[in-house]
Amino acid sequence: MDSSSSSWVTEGKPIKGVLLDISGVLRDGNSAIPGSLDAFHKLVQSGIQVRLVTNESQVTRKDSLDKLTRLGFQGLQFDKIFAPAPLLAEELVRQGHRPHLLVHPRVKPEFAIIPDLDSNEAATCVVIGDACEHFTYDGMNTAFRTLLDTQKRGLEPKLFTLGRGRFYSHDQLLWLDVGPFCAALEYSLNIKAELFGKPSKIFFDTAVASMASDGISRDEIVMIGDDIIGDVKGAMDAGMRGVLVRTGKFRAAVDENHVSVKPSGIVDDLRAAVDMILS
Repeated sequence: MDSSSSSWVTEGKPIKGVLLDISGVLRDGNSAIPGSLDAFHKLVQSGIQVRLVTNESQVTRKDSLDKLTRLGFQGLQFDKIFAPAPLLAEELVRQGHRPHLLVHPRVKPEFAIIPDLDSNEAATCVVIGDACEHFTYDGMNTAFRTLLDTQKRGLEPKLFTLGRGRFYSHDQLLWLDVGPFCAALEYSLNIKAELFGKPSKIFFDTAVASMASDGISRDEIVMIGDDIIGDVKGAMDAGMRGVLVRTGKFRAAVDENHVSVKPSGIVDDLRAAVDMILS
């Protein structure tokens, strides 16, 4: 699909809401992606509703907000940033779980709402996120043994994951994401993790619901991301348009003509997408 094609804009209902991935669309590591600053500001100033939806699980939403602000992104609002950690934390409280956290220390504040989080009582589940350099052999074994212990106590071993990404782009390099580590725990215990990040519908539904008060329906929303599975397929499965950018983790050999996912559109970058929407 050529980057100049704008059929995804003109076909169907007019676009009134946009979901934006952060890493790979707005920034790559500690740098704004060329053109993304102006494109983001044009989109916000147009009156179209914008939400940031990210699977980043190394940092809190406030950390993400602060970094984007330092890079020059203006008009950001904390309550319009959606990430899997706070969504999962609320669900764990609802279910009465006491989790063992295999996550990056920087994201732990998102789980502070869980009662007795740091108690010495036995955990009832394991939560895995992108722990990055904190993924160690000992750490993985501790999570494995925690799940085994829940089985011994007659409980169903519950593994929750903040994402299933295989890799992501940071400072123009590709890095292993949480998906491979989650798969190792799934394989070792023959269980299936419950996903609370993209591409799960429950995650996308939270962002869609935030636009409902403005009378915006999911078929009036487009998701723009660099992950053809997590961003594009997830959004399309949830009833929205999914547009892939050729920045971030995009790989032409795999994504341009994906064997199973046909994006609503493919564009060079956020700037091209915004120009099409506003034209």
